[in-house]
Amino acid sequence: MTSASIYGANNTPLSDTASFVTTFNNPCLDSNYVSISNVALFNQIYELFEYDPVGYQFTHDPFTLVINPSAHDLCGTLTYITTFDGNSINDVSEPLGYHATNRTFDLYSEDMSLVG
Repeated sequence: MTSASIYGANNTPLSDTASFVTTFNNPCLDSNYVSISNVALFNQIYELFEYDPVGYQFTHDPFTLVINPSAHDLCGTLTYITTFDGNSINDVSEPLGYHATNRTFDLYSEDMSLVG
């Protein structure tokens, strides 16, 4: 912080330093204010080569944000990220793919090592 006087001949700037802590409370990251609805994802059974050549497809209900105490759109839209064996499967087609735009899984494989 620096100050200067517009009065008098002694117009020598003075300065001082102060430190402080700023905490930003983001309601989109605080589970007291925002949570994600838990949508049931049902177990699916697929047999290899089944539904050839399109594969097996299934869609899940959308997850939604639950916002308290009043509704707002400050948190933006939910982004779906799916993984299979630790790797992202968004828009991947074999053996398992996921398309976030319509919440649809695609499953198809002829790889017999995947049995079980």
